[in-house]
Amino acid sequence: MTDIHPTAIVDPDAVLGERVRIGPFAVLHEGVTLDDDVVVDSHVVLGHPAADRFAGADRAVEPCRIGAGSVVRSHSVIYEGVTIGRDFQSGHHVCIRRGAVLGDDVAAAIGVDLQGEMTVGDHVRINSHCVIGRGTVLEDFVWMAGGIIIANDLHPPSDGCFDPVVVRRFAVITNHVKINPGVEVGEHAFIGGGALVVRDVRPWTVVFGIPATERGSVKDIVCKEGRLDQVYPWFLHFRRGYNAAGVAELERLAAEFR
Repeated sequence: MTDIHPTAIVDPDAVLGERVRIGPFAVLHEGVTLDDDVVVDSHVVLGHPAADRFAGADRAVEPCRIGAGSVVRSHSVIYEGVTIGRDFQSGHHVCIRRGAVLGDDVAAAIGVDLQGEMTVGDHVRINSHCVIGRGTVLEDFVWMAGGIIIANDLHPPSDGCFDPVVVRRFAVITNHVKINPGVEVGEHAFIGGGALVVRDVRPWTVVFGIPATERGSVKDIVCKEGRLDQVYPWFLHFRRGYNAAGVAELERLAAEFR
């Protein structure tokens, strides 16, 4: 049974699956589709019109779809033209702009800003207060700590120097890192806190500093507390928060690696 709070505003053309819950003062615009078991918290806006529609653009509404089992927490805004897979989790005050495509089991924590026309793979974790520039590609199982900025404009403000960032699978980016336009971060790379990344990061390498420079291999990182026999690749020991499909894939990779 679908549960819609009486203060919520749901466009008659919105499509709601089974057991959907819509909280107080939420707004669902035309073109929104929610699959089964989606929870929409209070004061959420889904299918928000893009800027050109406010300027009178004569075009069809672009669909906004959110997959089964997802939770969108309070005061988040997800624009039209956004597609999100199953088991999505948002923190509060998350903004996802037009043209973003997110895979399954993605988590975007408090205050995350995904600036649109970007691709996010499955099982990606984006922690609080990250700003991810338009066009960025985040592959499967990327793990991002808080306060990260990924840029895309070589000469801001400009329209002709757009050069998005690509982050390959299993890369780890720690707190308050800034990544400049056009950078590619390789698989399993590790970027230390506060780094300014101005050039590509090779797979399986550790970089940190301003500007970030290569400091060694992630395979050589040791746990100072002696709690982990091998720290990286992190799929050897970390499972928390992933859905069943994510845990199964991590288990498979860990077994192959050993």
